[in-house]
Amino acid sequence: MSGTDAGRPVLHNFNAFEFAGWGSFSQLTLTPGELSTGDAQVRCIRDARVLGQWTGTALPGNAVLGSVFYALPAVVSVCGVYSPIALFVATLIPFIWRPIMEELVSALPIRGAPYSYILNVSRKPLALFGAALLLLDFAATSVVSASTASAYIPGELCERLPFPLFVSAALILLLFALVSLTGLRESARIALGVLSFHHLFDGICLGMLGLTGIECAPSYTARIQPGRFPLVLRNLHLPAIVLNTLMITLVLALSAGRWLRTWIVVDAAVVLCGGVLTGILSACELIEQLAHDRVLPRIFLFVMPLSGAPYLSILAFTLFCAAVYTSAGANLAVLSKMFSLVWLTVMGLFPLALLLLRFNRPRLPRERSTGLGMVLIALAVTPIVFAGNVAIDPSTAGYFAAYLLSVLLLFLGATPRNQVRFLRTLYWAHDQYHPGFQRWRVKALVEGIKKVKRQPVCILAKTDEISYLLRMLLYVRENEETSCVKLVHFNYSGDEENAEIPSELEANAKILGEAFPEITIDLIIVQDTPFSPPNVAALANRLNIPTALMFMGCPGAEFPYPVADFEARIVSL
Repeated sequence: MSGTDAGRPVLHNFNAFEFAGWGSFSQLTLTPGELSTGDAQVRCIRDARVLGQWTGTALPGNAVLGSVFYALPAVVSVCGVYSPIALFVATLIPFIWRPIMEELVSALPIRGAPYSYILNVSRKPLALFGAALLLLDFAATSVVSASTASAYIPGELCERLPFPLFVSAALILLLFALVSLTGLRESARIALGVLSFHHLFDGICLGMLGLTGIECAPSYTARIQPGRFPLVLRNLHLPAIVLNTLMITLVLALSAGRWLRTWIVVDAAVVLCGGVLTGILSACELIEQLAHDRVLPRIFLFVMPLSGAPYLSILAFTLFCAAVYTSAGANLAVLSKMFSLVWLTVMGLFPLALLLLRFNRPRLPRERSTGLGMVLIALAVTPIVFAGNVAIDPSTAGYFAAYLLSVLLLFLGATPRNQVRFLRTLYWAHDQYHPGFQRWRVKALVEGIKKVKRQPVCILAKTDEISYLLRMLLYVRENEETSCVKLVHFNYSGDEENAEIPSELEANAKILGEAFPEITIDLIIVQDTPFSPPNVAALANRLNIPTALMFMGCPGAEFPYPVADFEARIVSL
C-alpha cells in the first residue's frame, strides 16, 4: 500500500485487509432522551436483585443439602462406622471458603462467578478455563442429582420401574428444565418450597462431595439484594453441617424400622430434584454472561416475553446435560467420579481469584478483607483433597480430563479470536501453496475475518497518560478480536465553561493508532457529562456497544458508584 490518508502515511508491508484505517476525533453530547434511557437501564439492573436471603439460599440450598445423598455411599464404603466423624470434619472446611466468597462478592457482585471474577482481574484464557469448569460442574450437578434421585426411589419400593433408570433421570431433567422456564423468581420460590420440605482422611476427601452446590451461590450475586450474600452462605453452611452428620448417623442406625428408611428416601429424592433446578439456573446465568462477552453467540440472550427466562440457554444446557449423561453410558459412578474433581477445582478458583484481585486490582472497594493466611490455606486444601480423591480411584482423573478438555475445545472454537485464527490459517495456506486459488474464495476469507472483527469495543479513559492508555489497549488486543476501538473520555468538571479536555489525549490517541495499525482508534469526548452508570449506559446505546464490551480502570475507595451498576469490565489498575 502507498499514499496518504488525511495527511498521514498509509503503512507499507502490511496486509491490506488487516490495516483498519486511521481513527477519528469527535465530540458528542448525550441527549435528554438518551440519558433517561440510560437511567432506566440502571434501575432495571438494580431491580433485578430480587432474591432475599431465603430465596437466594433456596436455589443452591437444594444442591448443598441434596449432595449428602450421593456422598453417603462413597463415604460409608471407606469409613464405615466412622463416617459421621469424617463428614462432620468435611463440613467444617467451608468455614475457610466463606470469607473468601464474601470478599469476592462484595468487590464484584456480578453474575457468572467465578468466571467473571477471573475475567475482571486476569486474562480471558484463564477465565475461559474457569467457565469450562463451571459449565461442567453445573451439568454434573443436574445430571448426578437427577440420576441419584431416580436410583433412590425403586430401591425403596423394592420393585422395578416400568422403564430403565436412565429414562426416569431424563424425565426429571426435562421436568425441571420446564420449571426453569417460569423465570428466576418463580423458580427460586419453587426451590424454597422443596427446601422447606427437606428440613479418616479418605472419608473427609469424599465427604467434601457432600458440600457440592455451595459453589453455585456466587452465580446469583447479581440477583441477590445488597448485603444478603453473607446470610445466604450462613444459611447454606450451618444446615449442611447438621444434615450431613445427622443423616449418615440415621442411615447407620436404621433399626428404627422401615418408616425411617422411607422418610429418608423420599426426602432424598425431593431435594435431589431441587438440585437439578440449581444446576440449570446457575448455567443460565453463566451462559448469559458468556454471550455478553462474545464467547457464545448473542442468540443465547433471547428471553421469553412473559417470564424473562432464557429459553435457548435452558434448551442448550439441557441438551448438553443429555450429552454428558449419554457419553458416560448413564453410569452414575462415572459421573460422580468426574463431578468430585470438577467441584474441587471450581472451589480452588475462588482463592485464586481473590489472590489475583489483590495483586491486579488492589484499589477495588470491598466491604471485608480476608486474611492472606486463610486464602493460602484454601489454595493448599484444594490440591490435597484433589489428590486424595485421585488416590482413592485413579480413574477419576481420566474422566475429569476427558470432559474438561471437551468443554474447553467447545469454548475455544466459539470465540471470535480463534475463528479469526482459523480463517487466517486458511488465508496463509492459500498464499503459500495455492497461488492459483479462486479469487472469490480469497475474498470470502477476507470478508469473514472483517466480519468477526467488526464489533467495536469501548475504552473508558479517565486520563491522557499514554502508559495507562497503552495498558488498556494491550488488554483489548490480547483478549478481544476487534478492528475498532472507541476511546471515550467523559469531560466534566462541574463547571461547563471550565471543563477542559486532557491536553495530551488527542496526540496520544494518534500515537497509539500508528502503533496498532490493525485497530482503528476513534477518540470520542462526551461533553458536559459526569462519569456514572446511567451515562455509561446511555453512551452504550448511542454507540451500539454492549456494556460488557466497555472497559474501565479499577476504581478506588472513594469511587461513589457500585461497580456492578456499570456492567463494564475492569481491565487496569
